[in-house]
Amino acid sequence: MRKSAFIASFLLVGCPETSGHPEHEPPPTPSTSTVTEDAWGGLDGFGWYDCIQVEFQGWAGELDRCRIELGVVADDDESHGEDHDDSADRTEVEYGECRVEWTLAGEPESAGDRGPAGPATGVDLGVTVSLVSATTTVTLHRYNPEEGGFLYRLDDCTEAAFPFGEVMDVVVTGTEAVPGFTLEDALWFPGRGELAAPVTADEAFVCATDQDLDVTWVADDPVGVDVGQSMTLDNSFVDGRSERLSCPVMPSESAVVLPTDGLAALTTPADDPDVQTMLNLRRTLQSPEIPLPWGTMMQSRVVWELRAEVTLDE
Repeated sequence: MRKSAFIASFLLVGCPETSGHPEHEPPPTPSTSTVTEDAWGGLDGFGWYDCIQVEFQGWAGELDRCRIELGVVADDDESHGEDHDDSADRTEVEYGECRVEWTLAGEPESAGDRGPAGPATGVDLGVTVSLVSATTTVTLHRYNPEEGGFLYRLDDCTEAAFPFGEVMDVVVTGTEAVPGFTLEDALWFPGRGELAAPVTADEAFVCATDQDLDVTWVADDPVGVDVGQSMTLDNSFVDGRSERLSCPVMPSESAVVLPTDGLAALTTPADDPDVQTMLNLRRTLQSPEIPLPWGTMMQSRVVWELRAEVTLDE
């Protein structure tokens, strides 16, 4: 007999933690523009930046993170960064199409190891940038990360404010140095979807390691959007070690089976009472590639993630 978990939800990762004014404090008014020569020539070497994510926990019953942040930044801005390669600290074993990875605890990160908090080269595009569809408008306000670059974000990002399922134009108000412009159908947002959790919000989900775990989800995305998906079951430990059972998920699929042998390879609370186990469905939607007014191509990305707490039972 298999245990089934029915899931519908969304995800995002990899965005730097920007700092600046508090979430609900009015943004500062800049004194000068960041582009002083002819606008399109002055933006040569600049490209699109965005960090758009919505994350749920508690079997998609609780919004954990909501973020819409974008701008135009230099191509060589350090905030683009590179992912850390921890392959030297990781071993893995395949279980059919799935695999389990074990990662050793690394040295604690220092503030200098984390890289910049956000872009330092963001261009002043005006007081606001608007996201506009046939049914709704989302207004992003200008703010300055600590490093000094201009970005635009939704000050109060809530589940009600997030434009699920919309295909939106980006409307830039502009400044004296940068003319206003509109990017049509530039941002594609995932649908909210439906969820039938295997437990109620105040119950714990216990997964037996001698049975496959079926996970099913529903998401109503705009037709034609490019979707990437991943499903993992992650163990974390107080000493910094981690374990991950991951299975491939094709963009067209809405279900995956986490196999018994992979589940049995993970540490359970009987082995380590401090282990924490989390089921993660991550979906990444990429908008079609379109040109910016100065010729650089842009392609936005939205990350939607579901996290669900699980207890492994031998």
